[in-house]
Amino acid sequence: MSLVIRVTDFAAPELDVYARTTENQLVCREDPENGKFIAETPMVIERALDAGYVPISFLMEEKYLENQGKAFMERCPDVPVYTAELSVLQNLIGYPLTRGMLCAMRRCPAPKPSALCKTSRRVAVLENVMIGRHCRTKAGIWGALTRNPATRREEQESIDISYSLLETVHLQDLWNEKACNLAYGAQRRLEIARALATEPRMLLLDEPAAGMNPQETNELKDLVLQIRADRDLSILLIEHDMGMVMSLSDRIYVMEYGSRIAAGTPAEVRSNPRVIQAYLGESEDA
Repeated sequence: MSLVIRVTDFAAPELDVYARTTENQLVCREDPENGKFIAETPMVIERALDAGYVPISFLMEEKYLENQGKAFMERCPDVPVYTAELSVLQNLIGYPLTRGMLCAMRRCPAPKPSALCKTSRRVAVLENVMIGRHCRTKAGIWGALTRNPATRREEQESIDISYSLLETVHLQDLWNEKACNLAYGAQRRLEIARALATEPRMLLLDEPAAGMNPQETNELKDLVLQIRADRDLSILLIEHDMGMVMSLSDRIYVMEYGSRIAAGTPAEVRSNPRVIQAYLGESEDA
């Protein structure tokens, strides 16, 4: 059973982690292997222990020693428990204590990138689109830890929207496929779906047809036209394929060596001598 220590001296160095340590000091960026964090509430503490985090000490309201606290003390028999009445503990830490319990824990050392790549599962197609939804979600770290109803509803909504976007780009049948296994053209469509997941007002496409064969380029043109027709958003397209630019654009700006040489409708640009010379390889006298 853990050693139970009554808090009588606020200046005790063992209590520094709770009372006198800033967040930056806890993180310990210069020496991350010695980093610490404070887990609050029995539920969060239990999940942290289940995840393999090593406890340093507990700070516990007296009334918890015989119920929830007892389970932790039996689980971590070598970890000291500092205890006092709630008012004393709150004076020590300087803020309201939720559920009467804190636990100082050691941060796990960050894995090396090579280890992550070696053991991680490749991201599936649906998950790839869901990444784009993060900027539109509200759940924070507390929601991720507790998995409360609001967080679960938001996650399901993100799944539904992401799957709908896969239908838009005709990848719904590959939702559980590894993204790295997709054909090149399908990967580009997946990138567009992920961009649409952010709910942009303007979709930026930087040479989306680069490296595509003619069939893939035509499929991409049809997709962009469909997106423009179905969604209330503008599209900014940067592309060297003049056929694609002409077929998609309402207005075109033509650049050469960082300077604009023409602007106008596709018909106006198509007949511009500077554009013909720069992009069609013909002289102005041709």
